Amino acid sequence: MAIIVKDKKSDNQTEYFTKVDLQISKRRKVRKALLGAILILFSLLFGLDYYYRYTPYYSYSLYGVSLFILLLVVAVWIMGPKVYKYHSYHKNIEFKVREDKLDKRFKANLLDILGNNKFKVLNNIYLPCSDKYLQQIDSIIFGLNHIYVIKLMKAPGIIGGMVNMEYWNFAKDKKLFNPYKSNQGNVEAVEELLYNIISDKKIRIYNVVVNLELNSNFNLPDKGRFPIFDNLYDALYWIKGKEQGRQGIISEEEQQNLIDYLLELHFKSLLAVEQNLNNQVLRKYDLL
Repeated sequence: MAIIVKDKKSDNQTEYFTKVDLQISKRRKVRKALLGAILILFSLLFGLDYYYRYTPYYSYSLYGVSLFILLLVVAVWIMGPKVYKYHSYHKNIEFKVREDKLDKRFKANLLDILGNNKFKVLNNIYLPCSDKYLQQIDSIIFGLNHIYVIKLMKAPGIIGGMVNMEYWNFAKDKKLFNPYKSNQGNVEAVEELLYNIISDKKIRIYNVVVNLELNSNFNLPDKGRFPIFDNLYDALYWIKGKEQGRQGIISEEEQQNLIDYLLELHFKSLLAVEQNLNNQVLRKYDLL
């Protein structure tokens, strides 16, 4: 079966930031314990002062209110800053449960239909495009003849337009930016990064758009000339057909070199951007 080298569910946080999280967590625990002890001491002092001075005359005092405000302010301060992961910092979780089901189906069908272990897959890859932002690619499938950059859509209903239009229509009055055009930017990024290390320029890098929603349909009159699929099975069998019965243009070793190079870029880029995102936190804890 196809080999998933990097899965979507594998954490995109770099090893460095895993260690940073652990160090900051330990320091916060120590700080919370010390502050907790101080707060308990203050509480006892306030309680004793209130009891000995005001109990005979008042049913309540401002001491309780003062104590509550103090506890609230300190509790908020104790929470401290948060270390951000790039992929969760920019993630829209509105449809997380539904998307998880679709992602599982994509993975299951990927392993089932692309049964040859010469297919290798990178899911949820980030590639550099600027100092602050990364280019996110849903999936890259490596064959021994071609490379397939996959854009996964999760839009229900009828999707209409033309392949060269900026926006497509769906769900009556909604619009979405043309995913084929947006994925073309991903294809060009991969081409630019791999051009100098691909030994045979006959290898094509395909722009493939797939809608994972079962109750969806593309109403694009000119889509027949492009690999745009509203059916996951058709997309995967199309990729399989492109590779089947042909002698590989590159060797498995060359294929692995391309994958290793993109993975190295992925983690280096994530590290640089996450350091930029968390600059203040890292400086505060002397971890930069």
